[in-house]
Amino acid sequence: MEEQILRWVEDLDKADINVRQIARRSLISYDGDITELMISIMFEQQGRRSWEAAIILTERRDDRATGAMIQMLTSRHPVLGQVAAEALTAYGPQYLDTLIGALPNCTYLTQIAIIGALERIGDRRAVPPLLRFLLSVDQQVLLYTTIRTLGVLGDPQAINTIRNYVNHENGHVAKHARMALQQLEARTD
Repeated sequence: MEEQILRWVEDLDKADINVRQIARRSLISYDGDITELMISIMFEQQGRRSWEAAIILTERRDDRATGAMIQMLTSRHPVLGQVAAEALTAYGPQYLDTLIGALPNCTYLTQIAIIGALERIGDRRAVPPLLRFLLSVDQQVLLYTTIRTLGVLGDPQAINTIRNYVNHENGHVAKHARMALQQLEARTD
């Protein structure tokens, strides 16, 4: 393997963010095939180098990496899960079921990333699973993130469930519930 590639890979683990960014940009723009190398580094699931490899794979948009990204959704390494959710979002609704299926089995931060991904994809098929998820969690960030996404998706079947959160003890949850209801009720009028 080319010595320069190995130096860039080594630089991906450096504490200096500038060194890491130069290495990342260099590997993203590299003309050769480094997909398998980046996948193997990502699967190490250790430190900066692994999540930098995941970012590189995302930026290079090589379809061979999607299987690895699917596996990373449920990684115990939260940054890898978040990067994987972002990578799969780029394919639109193609991986909707995969993202939804990973939701209960991933880290808290990855759950937030997946909910955001579902919002950006904008497919209403996500509404029933998101409603079930909403009823199964109690962490405030997950509650208001899910409520916000349900409001954006605009399916009126979410109205009754969201109404239960309008007077929630957490101000953020209650505020997002009111905003989501306004969005949903505006669409039904």
